[in-house]
Amino acid sequence: MSTLVEGMLKVVIDPMSLTRGKSYARAGRVKSWDLAPDGKTMTAIVRGNSTYRQVIEFTWSAKGMLSDLSGYCSCPVGFNCKHVAAAILVADEAGALFRVTGESAHRNPSRQQAPLLNWKSPGSVSAGKHSAATRSQSGAAANTPSTPQAPALDKALTSWLTQYESQQSNSLRNAPLATAPNQYPSTVKDRIWYVISHEQDCVTILPMKVAVRKNGSIGARRATHYEFRNINQESPPKFILPVDLRIFRLLSLLRRDWIGKACIVSDDEEGQTLFRLVLDTGRAYWGDEYGLPLHADSPRKGQFVWRELGETQQLMVKADTAESDASTGSTERLARSEWLRPLPLVPAWYLDTETGSCGILQTDHPAHHVKWLASAPPVPASQADQMLAAMAQARIDLPRPKSVAQKWITDITPVPVLTLGTIKARSLDAGLFRIYSPPWQPDEIAPVLRLAFEYDGHRVAAERSDPIIQHMVDGQLLIIERQHESEDRFLASLVERAKDCEFYPVDWYNGLIDLADFKPQDLVLWPFDSANPLSSEGGGHQALDFVEDVVPALKAQGWQVTIDPTWPCQVYEGTPQISGGIQQQEGSWFSVGLNYEVEGQEFDLLPVLVDLVESISEDILENEQALLKALAGKRFVARLKDGRYTRFPIEPLIPALRFIRDLNQQMHAAQAGTISDLAQALAGCNIPFTCGQELLTLGARLRDLASRSTSPTELPDPPPNFKGDLRPYQKTGMAWMQALSDTGFGGILADDMGLGKTVQTLAFLTARRRGSKQGLLQSVDQSATTLETDSSRTQDLPCLLVVPTSLVSNWTREAARFVPDMSVLALHGPDRKQYFNQITQHDLIITTYPLLHRDNDILFAQDYDTVILDEAQHVKNPASQVAKLVRQIPSRNRLALTGTPMENNLEELWCLFDWLIPGLLGNRKSFGERFRKPIEKERNLMRQAALSKRISPFLMRRTKDQVVTDLPPRTEMTESVQLTGSQRALYETVRSTMHERVRQALAQKGLASSRITVLDALLKLRQACCDPQLVKLASAASITTSAKRARLMEMLESLVAEGRRVLVFSQFVEMLNLIEADIKASGWSYLILTGQTQKRGELVDAFQAGKASIFLISLKAGGVGLNLTAADTVILYDPWWNPAIERQAMDRVHRIGQDKPVFVHRLIAEGTVETRIAEMQARKQALMDSVFDPDTANTMDMSEDEILSLFAPVSN
Repeated sequence: MSTLVEGMLKVVIDPMSLTRGKSYARAGRVKSWDLAPDGKTMTAIVRGNSTYRQVIEFTWSAKGMLSDLSGYCSCPVGFNCKHVAAAILVADEAGALFRVTGESAHRNPSRQQAPLLNWKSPGSVSAGKHSAATRSQSGAAANTPSTPQAPALDKALTSWLTQYESQQSNSLRNAPLATAPNQYPSTVKDRIWYVISHEQDCVTILPMKVAVRKNGSIGARRATHYEFRNINQESPPKFILPVDLRIFRLLSLLRRDWIGKACIVSDDEEGQTLFRLVLDTGRAYWGDEYGLPLHADSPRKGQFVWRELGETQQLMVKADTAESDASTGSTERLARSEWLRPLPLVPAWYLDTETGSCGILQTDHPAHHVKWLASAPPVPASQADQMLAAMAQARIDLPRPKSVAQKWITDITPVPVLTLGTIKARSLDAGLFRIYSPPWQPDEIAPVLRLAFEYDGHRVAAERSDPIIQHMVDGQLLIIERQHESEDRFLASLVERAKDCEFYPVDWYNGLIDLADFKPQDLVLWPFDSANPLSSEGGGHQALDFVEDVVPALKAQGWQVTIDPTWPCQVYEGTPQISGGIQQQEGSWFSVGLNYEVEGQEFDLLPVLVDLVESISEDILENEQALLKALAGKRFVARLKDGRYTRFPIEPLIPALRFIRDLNQQMHAAQAGTISDLAQALAGCNIPFTCGQELLTLGARLRDLASRSTSPTELPDPPPNFKGDLRPYQKTGMAWMQALSDTGFGGILADDMGLGKTVQTLAFLTARRRGSKQGLLQSVDQSATTLETDSSRTQDLPCLLVVPTSLVSNWTREAARFVPDMSVLALHGPDRKQYFNQITQHDLIITTYPLLHRDNDILFAQDYDTVILDEAQHVKNPASQVAKLVRQIPSRNRLALTGTPMENNLEELWCLFDWLIPGLLGNRKSFGERFRKPIEKERNLMRQAALSKRISPFLMRRTKDQVVTDLPPRTEMTESVQLTGSQRALYETVRSTMHERVRQALAQKGLASSRITVLDALLKLRQACCDPQLVKLASAASITTSAKRARLMEMLESLVAEGRRVLVFSQFVEMLNLIEADIKASGWSYLILTGQTQKRGELVDAFQAGKASIFLISLKAGGVGLNLTAADTVILYDPWWNPAIERQAMDRVHRIGQDKPVFVHRLIAEGTVETRIAEMQARKQALMDSVFDPDTANTMDMSEDEILSLFAPVSN
């Protein structure tokens, strides 16, 4: 034994098997062996407990050295066993494996490989262009040109021809029939199927494991290649039948294909036996597991003929059916011939590709010729003549293909053909060296654009570089010259258009994604999320854009576009139906819908449109052209149940966008006034709109309220029992309250101070007592405490009036004056409890805000027709106890009276409306997000206008300038006073200390948590401006001069001398006391009113009667509820943050009944915090005006920097 072979055996075979193999070799158990001429494969037969067959594969180095071997055996061990060792030892002993010299020897007769045929191709044919002389005027030559040469013969055909002589000495061996196959029990679902294929010059068999259903079809589980070599022969799986074991043993003796899975059927007895066994199982399929079922049949006779198959000719067998069907006596079958496919086996078999029958093929050719003929590749029409010449030169006396006439065409313009499909794609980790590629998952796909070109009905892929296209027409070969320049232009145009939709060439993704089955010219969209294509990174919008925008443009240019069923974003091409409507929900709420219907599926467009509008800036929404530009190309997208997508352009809905945003999918009944506008806007978009008639009627009433359309001639007179005259604007106010109560909603009468809100309210209550009907929507809920009583009970229920303590006497006095027959019960004072049992006996019950929490058990046990809050700003804080209590009062109607419905911020307005019409402005949080923040912080004019429009039907506000033409003028003047000397030094000391304290608080706790610190610091600065004696510091005690106080005394001296009647307001009672001391010292007559004053009415009457020239009034105590028209001058000693409070103070004098010009003086310490307060007042006034006047475009906000600016040093 050679050293090389011995060493290799020790490496690949275990010592025990090698020792026993040596014993087998010495004992002569190797019955035969056969080494292939190339020395790479050897077969052998070794007798052990039974006879086993071996197939041994050798690997040789370039220098002829043995580098590896693998031995397969039919014994139970199966691989590199003792039988393999014995066979190799015997062959080596005979010198067969000594290849250093390049020769091989063995015991069997020597076989030399037949030499290749020595012939040359009749010439190489160029594929280039022909000269113009060989073409006709049309560009197509009538016959084959003489100058160009045919292309060289295909390599496959050349290889097939060279095998002709080597097949001459092969012999034919007959194969016995196999035994009948075994049967599967019904309980076994898995099966072994055999896939038979024709691979070049051989037939292969591939075992597959499949799961079958009851009907015999393949189940959902994927079929897989079954590796049979490792099964336990003694106890195989249930789906392995005895016949399969026998087949596996025969398969183990065969060589495998280049992939290493399918076994190549051998040209010997075992190969014939194996092939027959597989066919007889009834589990053989052609090509793959879904292919044609195969079965064994009787031998057939036929002749080899070249069959024309379109653009190729294939060597097949044309058989006459007469002999095979002689037993049937069928004359119809005798007259029909059929084509059989020869299989390259020895002896040869046929395959009937229509029936799946297989059998021995009988022809006039020797067996070795039949196998060779069966392996013939197809002959393209372009090489038919070359094939004929080559066969003639080789003197092959066999059937030959037909000659084919050729025609050249050079003037066909290509038609671009675009296919939209999918490609396997997934992200690739560039930093990871991937040795193993995991299986592709179904969702790992991406949209792909694949381009081809069509020439005269013949399609060629864009990536193909062939200069010509060939196809058969009526037996003639047409050779079409491709127009590469035109193709390049089409491709460049597609790439440019595709980039707009984020499709890029595959080479652009090198190193980024993993692609499978792609073509070089493919355009791919990535990233793509097949599970959620419409997400921000899903890619679905881009794919749909390409279909809806690019594809129509391509088709218009003559492109052919095909959307493959695998394209992940299929588009619905029908016409959707769009309709709008409103439906009532619970209580006062209605749902607003804009339905988009496609084939019975409905989608709500409204949420999408609301989000879209919110994302657009106010400037664009206000500009029609800018809005059209911003929405160009925007579409509503929805996915249908069948996976298709439907899209609808947004542009047609532009007229309705503003109404849609304000409704926000849900509408309160109080917003019914916008319904007709919405219906008209949708009608302009050709969208039908449905709504109940009652809601339309309510909407008309609310529009009338919002527009104040009632003319003076149509104004109702007050009831007969109302003793007094109403001005026209007061009649309008009374009519507005009546109309508002008829709708079931509450409202705010927000007229300026002095315009007679009290008298208008008394007139309304009188009319209500006379039995005015409730009107439309009596069942609309306003809150849990809103009554559902009918109008017949209205006059049986008392009304409740809640007022500040200081105004109780004013209301009782005014009620006695204007409606003397109205029974009024004022529950005020320590003895009020004795009157609780009389509540139901009176028309109007008056209580105060401080008494609500004390008397709520009694007051709230009674139902009321109307609840009225005078000076309703007292409930502006939603967290206050009084704001919570008023919500518990059961009533039919609600009315708020206030000249300042909003003093500081929009939340105060929300708090009032949340009591008047719960839900109209949403909850506190949503109101802040939707209105307060955009208006106060972001200066959003559209939100401001939307809020004004929403509340306009429920808020009536008139100023004196608007409605009272006979009031005397009011002149406002600012008196700047400079701080000097010690007072200025004191201010600077306080300012610098407070500035540092506030700055630290803001830095440490932020603005929200530093409110108390800021207010305290500002209070001390304002006190220093008013008078040093207000500042509680030791350094201030010695300062006796006050610039503002001195200026005030100068002014009073002049005013009193002129006979003026003066009101002096200050928020600091201590300051009023200091002024009082100065007035006493001057000897002027005066009165003083503070929060401690008990008999306010007597003081007012005394001043009105002329008993004093000066009235000192605390700003908060006397800012409301006083009629002081006897005065003609107002002095605001110190400014207050809120301009509304100051305006209330002015309105004590400048009101109906005033017949003298009114002068208002503001004393401001120049360059101090008071100057900056005045600036802030202007901004707050702008905020209030912007809400109550939709045409006002001002807003306010305050930041930390602005707060710190209040503490700036005194400026000159």
